[in-house]
Amino acid sequence: MGNSESVAQSYNDFRALQKEWSEIGMVPAEKNKELWENYQMHVSNYYNLLKINRELRELDYKKNLEQKIALCEKMEELLLETNIITAYRKSIELFNEWKEIGPVPNDKREEIWDRFNEVRTKIFNNFKEYNEKQKSEREANYEQKVLLCERIEAMVADDALPTNGKDWVVASQKVLELQALWKTIGMVPTAVNTEIYERFRTSCNKFFDLKKEYFDRMNSDLEENLRKKTELCVTAESLQDSTDWKKTTEMFYDLQKKWKEIGPAPKKHSDQIWGRFRAACNKFFDAKSQFYSNIEAEHQMNLEKKENLISEVKAYVPVEDQAQNIEKIKEFRTRWNEIGYVASADKDRLYKEFKEAVDKIFSTINLNRNDLELSAFNTQVEMLKESGEVSALQKERSAIVHKIQDLTVEIAQIENNLGFFSSGSDSIVKEFKKKIEKIKNEIAVLKDKKKAIDIAERELKGTSNE
Repeated sequence: MGNSESVAQSYNDFRALQKEWSEIGMVPAEKNKELWENYQMHVSNYYNLLKINRELRELDYKKNLEQKIALCEKMEELLLETNIITAYRKSIELFNEWKEIGPVPNDKREEIWDRFNEVRTKIFNNFKEYNEKQKSEREANYEQKVLLCERIEAMVADDALPTNGKDWVVASQKVLELQALWKTIGMVPTAVNTEIYERFRTSCNKFFDLKKEYFDRMNSDLEENLRKKTELCVTAESLQDSTDWKKTTEMFYDLQKKWKEIGPAPKKHSDQIWGRFRAACNKFFDAKSQFYSNIEAEHQMNLEKKENLISEVKAYVPVEDQAQNIEKIKEFRTRWNEIGYVASADKDRLYKEFKEAVDKIFSTINLNRNDLELSAFNTQVEMLKESGEVSALQKERSAIVHKIQDLTVEIAQIENNLGFFSSGSDSIVKEFKKKIEKIKNEIAVLKDKKKAIDIAERELKGTSNE
């Protein structure tokens, strides 16, 4: 190998062997270090014994240095990776690539290694800290799941079982809520994962098995309940055209009380029999409401009251205390709602004037967005109440209640997720906390809306009882 051709051939063979080495897959971990050191020793011996020309060796060293600099840059980029596990796995891949690259100039060897290893160590420490935190969080999750198991187990104790269908429905909802909460809790230590899951599932299954047994026992009573309710329907239909408002009202209240005391009817008949009974009740109470709404003297008195109130609202001068202004507006609304019906010809005009007067106050005092939203919603509720649309109010309330439940679960999920971020994620934590406050504010507005609907429904019920 003394001539240049043999040296070049030897070097090409050497590079081919290096390439073949790098393409060979993983070896047992206990053999890896020994093989790697032996390989590096022979590589160094090759460069020393072969005595290739200095220019070729320096060119190879330079290429190796360039490759290692590129790996340093890739390793440094991993510090920006938000997924700690991904960063750790990629750092191992980069380290394996590093080991496959040959030597670099002696004056750069320590510097380039320190640069690479410093970042690699940081990523490893981050991964180690993450694992320790995960362990702690999984222990906390395990404790939470144990508490859920205990709650379910307490519900299926003999002395805690529901004694009627309504209570079974309420208890079922609680179990479903606990199951939903279970899903929001993160992972637990692997060693206890199967055990805690089986414990929770067994308790849930026991609850629903007991519930099924209870309702199976009730089946024999369902037909009797249907017969009783049918009799109430016949009685209600015989009274629906009565104009003896006071006496018949008391009789209908008695029928409604009896209806509530009867247990459930077969499911396939439940909606039909309830619809029949409700139709008879509604026919009477609608006729009664219509009768009283057509009393001319009462309408005239209510007309004067509403016109006077509108004048008072128009004359109101807002004060500096915003809370006092809001309370005054609430007072105006309450007084408006307490005034009875007016003639249909005047109803829309009066309401429009009242709304415009109240909206002018809102505009003057420049309420915040939530107050304006509540104002608009209160206006919508009043319109539904004025038209007597009870079902629309109930539908709106149901939507609000479901929305509050969804937002409450969302807060729980966000608060659970907060635990996964380290102290170095302050900006993300702040964003999550900001989002929680926003959701809480939305829940507060929804609760105010529900309260407005509750008041409107009570007032409508009070009107129908007259």
